[in-house]
Amino acid sequence: MKDQYYGDKRDYFKYGLVLRLLRELKLGHFSFVVMLTRADDTGHGGSVEYGVVDGAEELHQHLHESIRDEAGVVCGSRRNVRVIAPFLEARGLSCQIHDELFTHRDRSSYFRSVRAGLTQGTVVLLDPDNGLEVGRLNAENGHRYVLFQEVKSMYDAMDNDSILAVYQHHRRVKREVFYASLYRDIQHNVAPVACGCISENVVAFITLAKTLELGQQVQAVLDRHAEAFRRIAKNTTSRPVGFGPQPLPA
Repeated sequence: MKDQYYGDKRDYFKYGLVLRLLRELKLGHFSFVVMLTRADDTGHGGSVEYGVVDGAEELHQHLHESIRDEAGVVCGSRRNVRVIAPFLEARGLSCQIHDELFTHRDRSSYFRSVRAGLTQGTVVLLDPDNGLEVGRLNAENGHRYVLFQEVKSMYDAMDNDSILAVYQHHRRVKREVFYASLYRDIQHNVAPVACGCISENVVAFITLAKTLELGQQVQAVLDRHAEAFRRIAKNTTSRPVGFGPQPLPA
């Protein structure tokens, strides 16, 4: 995640999902593992004009206003992931933001600190720039990904009432191939009881739960969020990637 993305359409999708999970599952705490990286010149984060989704009107107003100056012009210096915390806290929700700069070299200590701060009944969001690890990572590209072993360490550390969500950018393969491969990798490396997914265009969030009952409840929330968000993004979909211990396809 980069500050330059804050308040764009994908953020509306993301924070709208977090709010829906917290409210509908009656969870009181959000642990935002930002995996913050330095700004770049890609121009990403430029989609800042988008419609309003039912039930997320206040969030829309917050994001719209927080990134603009008094003249209503989008201002880079006002784009800061930390400002989501007071928005949530004003609505009775606890929020812990891990906003230290994330580097490949210091990733072990970073996640050790995150795990130490976990509380019960939490929505935990891992927000790497690109998603789950691919290929060989090094100091040049490692900061853009979260490792399967890091996802597993977070999953193992959270309690049965918590939910782990992971940002994933779609890879350049057919969607059905992508999801089948993704579930095999998650099952092999993390082995969650329940795994769901919601996506909007090229952005997806993978959810992991420790009980089948909670996984089914989470999937129902994903389905409702996808239905609501289709009003402004027709490509929004949700699907259960897998429930329960399933044999891996050959």
